[in-house]
Amino acid sequence: MMFPMVTAVTFALSAALPQQADVVVRYPCNEGSGSEVRDGLTGTVKADWATSPSGTALSFDGSPSSIVTVQVPQEFRFGKGSWTFAAWLKPVEFGYPDAQNQRRVFSYGAFPEANIVVDIFSTGQPSCYLCYRRADGQIVSAGATSGVALKRDQWAHVAVVGDRARRVVQIYVNGLLKSEESLPAGFDGDYSVSGELTLGSSWHNYHGLMDEVLVVRRALSRHEVRAEFRRMADVFGVSPSAEEKAAENRAMLMEKLEVSDTAAQKGDWEASRGALREIVASTDAAGSLKSYAHLRLARSYEAEKRWREAREEYLRISRHRAYPSVHRQEAAERAKELERVLKGLPARDPRASRVRVSAVGRFAAEVAVAPNGDDRNDGVTKPVATLTRARDLVRAFRRKGVQGPICVRIAPGTYRVTAPLVLSEQDSGLPKGVVVYRAERPGMAVFYGGQRIRGFQPATDPAILARLPEESRGR
Repeated sequence: MMFPMVTAVTFALSAALPQQADVVVRYPCNEGSGSEVRDGLTGTVKADWATSPSGTALSFDGSPSSIVTVQVPQEFRFGKGSWTFAAWLKPVEFGYPDAQNQRRVFSYGAFPEANIVVDIFSTGQPSCYLCYRRADGQIVSAGATSGVALKRDQWAHVAVVGDRARRVVQIYVNGLLKSEESLPAGFDGDYSVSGELTLGSSWHNYHGLMDEVLVVRRALSRHEVRAEFRRMADVFGVSPSAEEKAAENRAMLMEKLEVSDTAAQKGDWEASRGALREIVASTDAAGSLKSYAHLRLARSYEAEKRWREAREEYLRISRHRAYPSVHRQEAAERAKELERVLKGLPARDPRASRVRVSAVGRFAAEVAVAPNGDDRNDGVTKPVATLTRARDLVRAFRRKGVQGPICVRIAPGTYRVTAPLVLSEQDSGLPKGVVVYRAERPGMAVFYGGQRIRGFQPATDPAILARLPEESRGR
């Protein structure tokens, strides 16, 4: 059912958010007929009215004159602050017969001085474009486009958020974030230049119904956008799909991690743990996310040096079969470390991770290395000169079937290294046959890879001497 065209209607601000001075307009669109009330911002309607699930809605026929205009006072303009536009939309047509074939749902400001617009592309994808003119005359622009499209003749909730603090533009469809794009570096637009706000536009006007319009001078959070969607979702008959519900649950869980992070940064560990416990208790969260949150919960007790509570949480994690084994192993190791801490010992026992090697009483074979050795020698009756040759001889012993321990004995002296010693898996010792590289006198076998420089003489050139400190001259 269509209602007669109304020439001028003044909307009152909704009482739904009475405490929020940052609400610019909140139009439930329930007037349905022409009348004026002066207790809110004036919206001059040149569009039609139509029935909607909530009562009545604005109806835009796509013509340039079918719009709603609002003159925003200086104190309500966006300036350099954040903002949000949200509305329930039921588009009739997407495309427009022009090279730029999008249709405009919302416009604020003046192009190109400082303008923010919300369009719907011919594909049905909601988009946002914002621009401003710099002092040097250059136009700076930014924007975002939803990854999903609306459907003709179906209601959907669209929210566009310009978060100047985080420097992003976000687009939500039915309470779910569908796009987030960063503002360019140095973006500094002042959107107080013009106070003209329109629903629809005289350029490529929106064609469809619009209801429950909200414009706010701040960035609504994901939670607030979702709450605004849910507030009327049943009324408009919009039920998220299983995939959308799963995505919403993931978004909610990630928000709880953000809440936990924020609280932890403030030192409010109880609040941080409260958010983490909600994730751990969730029936929808993946086991890996729950165990990750549980590990962070345990670490929060450590941050307060509440070792006993931390250890108890780590033990719970280590016994939770639904958690990934890597997290359970990490928790078990940390529980053991905290058990040592509770006894007044260091958290880690260095001996625990060391390979225990039994003392070797007798070697099955030995290779000798000496500064005066020769790599043509056998290393047994006469020493070789390099560790690389010694390594090759150890390999030869293994090929001959020597399974016992082998020792490479290194005689005192200096050894010039011309290539790295490369050891591979075949050079590893056996369970009962270690390979030991041993200096006969500790600290007396020196390996170096540099080049020795000889033939130093005192400087006698006057030009060189003049550049030297006085105490260095003649030496």
